[in-house]
Amino acid sequence: MGGIGGRLLRVLLACVVGAALAACGSRPPAAPTSPSGKQEAYERGVLRVFVCCPGGEEDLKIRDRINRAFEARHPGVTVKQETLPAGTNYFEKLQTMIAAGNPPDVFDMWEGYVQPYAQAGQLLDLDPYLQSDPTISKADFDPRILEVNSWNGKVYSLPIEYVPYPAALFYNKDLFARAGVKPPDSSWDWRDVLEAARRLTVTQGGKVTQWGIAFDYSFYPTWLYWIWANGADVFNKDQTACALTDPKATQAIQFWADMLTRYKVAPTATTLKMLGGPANAFKTGKVAMYLGAGWEPSGFDQNPRLRYGFALVPKGLTGQRATYLMNLTWAISPQSKMQRTAWEYVKYFATEGEKLRLEVISSVPSYKPLYSQWLTPEKEKKGYGIYIEEAKYAHIPGAGAKWDKISTIIQSELDLVFSGREQASQATAKVCPRVNAELQRR
Repeated sequence: MGGIGGRLLRVLLACVVGAALAACGSRPPAAPTSPSGKQEAYERGVLRVFVCCPGGEEDLKIRDRINRAFEARHPGVTVKQETLPAGTNYFEKLQTMIAAGNPPDVFDMWEGYVQPYAQAGQLLDLDPYLQSDPTISKADFDPRILEVNSWNGKVYSLPIEYVPYPAALFYNKDLFARAGVKPPDSSWDWRDVLEAARRLTVTQGGKVTQWGIAFDYSFYPTWLYWIWANGADVFNKDQTACALTDPKATQAIQFWADMLTRYKVAPTATTLKMLGGPANAFKTGKVAMYLGAGWEPSGFDQNPRLRYGFALVPKGLTGQRATYLMNLTWAISPQSKMQRTAWEYVKYFATEGEKLRLEVISSVPSYKPLYSQWLTPEKEKKGYGIYIEEAKYAHIPGAGAKWDKISTIIQSELDLVFSGREQASQATAKVCPRVNAELQRR
């Protein structure tokens, strides 16, 4: 899971009429037959699997083990895995394959991309499989996780793993105890964060030596969390217009900008760079709280002197809670001639295959029967269970394929707010016409 890019929907809609018809069936395709006329559970042949962004050499080794185990259970099937070449845009590469009529059978999808791809007819409807398969069903997944992998009420991509962002409000237990501040709990909202941050910020000789909180405002899931948790959104309901001028949106952005520019309880971008980034600033005890990522605690653990805790991401000023959902999920091409085999593969990867990944992932397995294996007693004691709790509050950005450019447009104005050169209301008034122009672009 990484940055989102690529121009999708216009190209997709232009080339998918036949594929869209293939995706509309209400049941899985008829079972293939062997030369003797006997029905088989899957098609034999080469199954092409396209992987976007493997998490390093160890991840590739585990994927290879999963593929070999799948082949052993499915005689006659060979899994041919292709990974994205370095320096290549995943969705541009995928779209080139689709436009050429040569899509992979199974491929990665991301949050926010399932819906435009499904609408364009490029994803197989998985509802018939989930309804007829005797070993797996929708009940095995969190409803909110299924929702972000659905379009028009039907599941088009099988979720494998997820992680919220921010994953938690991480806090330094020793710094809290030293300042006499009560640790954060589920009742906290942003006012509590600010009050604690002010008490936890330490100044010596007119210079801040310890900050109350750190966060990465240049990472769009951070500011999406602020907007959503304050009861606002980037777009209107039908995603045809920018909604950032909503007072609740500007209030949210300004509240967090004030942490830097007014209250001086959070390090600026320049200071964070000197500290090695927000995660390192927290790891080294320079900040007391950090709105961070789910994969970062393993890095915190490298400092044996750091005693830290997890707390639910705080509620907004309107009393709501929200997180951005990062989502690893498999889709199947409706053009595939190996649809039953592809279904067996994504199902196997989400269940038996995922067991092989549990020791190396910080993400939560989407298949609920694996929760207890992932959430070991050690992880539960530390607080990782919060990630599962936060799935209830998960959101994804709108605008589909246009989100990449829109988020860049918004970020350019928010940089001015967080440097103190603009107020949030000024920035959103300037940015919304540009966002609207992008939404209307064909």
